[in-house]
Amino acid sequence: RGVTEKQYNWMSFTRFRLAKFPNAADYNKLYIADDTKLTKGNATLPISLQNEDEIVGLQFDVVLPYSDMELTGIESGFRSDSHGTSFNYMNDGSYRVVMASMDNEVIEGNDGVLMNLGIKIPAYVSMGGYGFTLKNVVMTTKSLQTVKCADRTFYVNISGKMGDVNSDDMVDVTDEI
Repeated sequence: RGVTEKQYNWMSFTRFRLAKFPNAADYNKLYIADDTKLTKGNATLPISLQNEDEIVGLQFDVVLPYSDMELTGIESGFRSDSHGTSFNYMNDGSYRVVMASMDNEVIEGNDGVLMNLGIKIPAYVSMGGYGFTLKNVVMTTKSLQTVKCADRTFYVNISGKMGDVNSDDMVDVTDEI
């Protein structure tokens, strides 16, 4: 609608371009690297963060591909050693993970491993690619803005113990090729 002396004076335009302003969730992403591999038993799943904003805290749910897999612990990565972490088993079978700074301290850097999740993978799980979903991702910026990200599933390769050719969780003469 144009602004003139007459009310409701409409105009038409040519040669214009629509622009999309980026959403904060477009450049602040929690992810699992494409080449991530886990070994049966006690494994470590690295969770990474790519961010443009100054992120001071985050919360997300991780959905493991098997109900018998278990989140056993969290270790801070090199980017977040001053942030506290916790996790809790949820009613829907996922685990809620929280990382925060009590001093509003910014997570260091703009990309890389944020934390390592300890995961117990049963020996009977077949080797192959499995989907790990990060959902309900919410980040908090230093200015206390909330950034919500889309749910995403990442595929991770699970293998047996090194040398365990027949996947019986033991390395012995039966693994001989």
